[in-house]
Amino acid sequence: MKIALVGPELEENLGLRYIASSLEKRGHTADIVAFNDAGDIDDVVGTVLATSPDITGLSMVFTSRGREFCTLATALRDAGYRGHIIGGGPFASFNCERVLADFPAFDSIGLGEGEGLMGDLAERLDDVSGIPGLCYRDGEGRPVINIATGNRGRLDDLPWPKRTTFDTYLGKPIASMLTSRGCWRNLRILQHQCLVRTGRRQEVQGAQHRQHRRRGGRPVSQSRRTRLQLTGRQFLPAETRQGRSPLR
Repeated sequence: MKIALVGPELEENLGLRYIASSLEKRGHTADIVAFNDAGDIDDVVGTVLATSPDITGLSMVFTSRGREFCTLATALRDAGYRGHIIGGGPFASFNCERVLADFPAFDSIGLGEGEGLMGDLAERLDDVSGIPGLCYRDGEGRPVINIATGNRGRLDDLPWPKRTTFDTYLGKPIASMLTSRGCWRNLRILQHQCLVRTGRRQEVQGAQHRQHRRRGGRPVSQSRRTRLQLTGRQFLPAETRQGRSPLR
């Protein structure tokens, strides 16, 4: 199955790269198509039509760009694209029923993490009704939500993100690294199925050294900055991981 993954690429899109490598591990072909602003719509449509993917995934991460992605989905249909269009990311997940009701160009919306879900969709495209974590239309055109069954327990089981090129910063090649996903406090407020509630960590030191060997530059240093995000913790200092609140 051939899949196009469309999203912002102002710096490398780590989320799409993980989905791409996970799809390729399952025997599919995945290409990343940059969509940085509304001015890219014609170029994205042309690229998708030229490659004719079976599935086109739209990474609708930011609320401020939600309408642009809906306009892109409509433009793809108006240009004659007949493949499956799925939206994903926080904005699409939280507004899945409304997006499907208001924008017929979409076939489905993925809820939560996409590595496993996109592979399931590629392998069960003829009947998506049993795919966990998918919002789709039933036979009468009504949005239906399949409850997600949970996310991958070990992030180290994910294949390394797909990289064919590297972005640069101050003339040096850069590469983003995932250290964790999920809520480090396992908060009750994160009961919604679109959120990643359980915190999971990923080994970092080995990734730094592998990146160092590939690029011939200095190893990337790990930031100690504390971030508070709904979707997870990244680069938390050790004392915070051991129980101290980042707000104190």
